[in-house]
Amino acid sequence: MALNSIILPGWGMPKESYLGISFSNSVLWDYGFWSEESSDDFDSFFDSLKNSLDGDSVVIAHSMGSVLALKAALLFEGIKALVLVSPFARFTEDEGYVGIPFANVSGMNKMLSSKPEFVLRRFYRDVFSPQKSTLKVPDTMNVDLLSDGLAVLESWDLRDSLAELNIPVLILQGCDDKVVDSDTAKWLSDNIAGSDYVEFSGVGHALPIVEAARCSELIASFAEKHSLSI
Repeated sequence: MALNSIILPGWGMPKESYLGISFSNSVLWDYGFWSEESSDDFDSFFDSLKNSLDGDSVVIAHSMGSVLALKAALLFEGIKALVLVSPFARFTEDEGYVGIPFANVSGMNKMLSSKPEFVLRRFYRDVFSPQKSTLKVPDTMNVDLLSDGLAVLESWDLRDSLAELNIPVLILQGCDDKVVDSDTAKWLSDNIAGSDYVEFSGVGHALPIVEAARCSELIASFAEKHSLSI
């Protein structure tokens, strides 16, 4: 029987962007970024995820989704493997650790309240670099929830918990990523015992979108290697 696969998007990314890496039993997670009526926040995310885990699952996560996936894997035994794309255990820089300057993320969060469309357009430009962005800013958005997501990027740090992971992990990273440096992803791979690391040349943060076919092939091969059917 095929395992469920849950796809956790990155910050500010429409879930439909990940259709290219979805499988027959995939669930495209919706944080509620594009619904004015959404009342969920990231404090309640794990309760919602627990209720959605129907049997054993593989979690495929992009960017912000990766830090949520790492924490979820530590909480729930039903998660049998992780595929992390453009991932990190901590997003912001720290002594001896490559990350985004904290001031960049906090400044982005401050501007979000007054210029959300501008913030997202600039973010999509960076996501797709060195290619041209194909995303448009949705007409409806939940600015408060987007701000909560940036707070996750500002403050969450799972580096000290990585040794507790005991499931297969595949890490996919673009060499030209302007959002998550390849050194950040390599650090994560080096600190997760037995993880597999694959780097793509000429690709940035939009890796699961612009290289969806190759990502899907690698995910399927990874699952087969570990006797997991997706």
